[in-house]
Amino acid sequence: MRNNPHLKAIFPVVSGDDDYRDRYYSRGGAVKLGHRLQWMAENLRTPGYEPDFNRFVWHLPLRTSDRAATGATSEAYQQAMNHPTFDRFWRAISTQEHLEKIRIPVFAVGGWYDNYVQSDIEAYVTLRKTTGTNRLLIGPWPHNMSYKFADADFGPEAAVPVRRLQLQWFDQWLAGKETPLTAVPPLKVFVMGANQWLETQEWPPAEARPAVLYLDSNGHANTVAGDGRLRRGLSPRVTEDVYTYDPRNPVPTRGGAVCCNPRVFPWG
Repeated sequence: MRNNPHLKAIFPVVSGDDDYRDRYYSRGGAVKLGHRLQWMAENLRTPGYEPDFNRFVWHLPLRTSDRAATGATSEAYQQAMNHPTFDRFWRAISTQEHLEKIRIPVFAVGGWYDNYVQSDIEAYVTLRKTTGTNRLLIGPWPHNMSYKFADADFGPEAAVPVRRLQLQWFDQWLAGKETPLTAVPPLKVFVMGANQWLETQEWPPAEARPAVLYLDSNGHANTVAGDGRLRRGLSPRVTEDVYTYDPRNPVPTRGGAVCCNPRVFPWG
C-alpha cells in the first residue's frame, strides 16, 4: 500500500485482506475462537507449554484465552478483545479498507474451504475497479492447497501448477516477457459438483443468477437424522421446528472453511 517503487508485483496465496473479518471475528461479530486460538497455540506458545484445543476453546473468561492457548499473554489478542466491533482501530490496519492505494499487479490464490476466501473475492472485485491488472484463482482447497480430503475427490482437473503460474506472473511483470496469462481471463474458479474450471472477467460471473433457498422440514429438523431440507420456494406447511438452546452447553463449530490444523480443527 505504500507504493515502494521497488515492489513491482505480488502473488499472495490464501492470504485474505482484513484482520478483523479474516482472523479474529466473524462477519456477524462472534469471536473466531477455534480459528484464532489454534493458530496462536501452534505459533505463539511458550517453550514447553502443551496447549489442549478441547480446553482452551472452552476457556472462560475470553480475556485470558490467550494464556490458555499459548501459556502467555498476547498483546495482539488483548487488542482484539478491546475492540469487538469493526471500529477505527481495525480500519486503520485493514488492507481491505485501503485497497485503492494498491497500484501494483496482484495475482491472488484462494480456496473454497479456506477461511480467507471471501476476502480474496472482495479484494479482486475492488482491485478490478482501481488497477485492472489483478487476477484471482480459487480452487477446491482448504488453507493447504496440497491437502487431500478423505471423503471428497474433485478429480484430476482440480490440481493447478501454482509454481508455474508464479513464474509466469513474475516473468511478465519483472522480466517483460509475453506469457500465456495475457491470453486468458483474469478470474478462474473451480465449480464443485461439475468439477470443472470457469474462466471469466468478473465476480459474480455475468451468467450467474441468485437462488433463494428456504429452510423446510416436517417438524423434525433438529438432529442429524432429522427431516430438514432446503427448498426453492416457501413451504406450504405451517409445521414448526423447536429446539432448546443452552448457552452453557453450545454446539461448537468443529470444521469448515477454517485454519490451520485439520487434525485438530477439520477442514471442509
